[in-house]
Amino acid sequence: MVFLLSGQVTLIMKIAGVNQTFPLHNLGDYVLVPKGTWHTADQLAPTTMLFITAGEGTTNRARE
Repeated sequence: MVFLLSGQVTLIMKIAGVNQTFPLHNLGDYVLVPKGTWHTADQLAPTTMLFITAGEGTTNRARE
């Protein structure tokens, strides 16, 4: 789960091989990221977000 606390951001997730965008522009906007889904964020302003992630099995990889 990615929860916007301040600022503006566009979350990008690769779903079925296609990048999809999810704008988070208002306090409280959030996105549920399915397990194993690649994701990143483009900040549009100084931003604070809360990430709630199951740590076991989490990996990092470069932006696509």
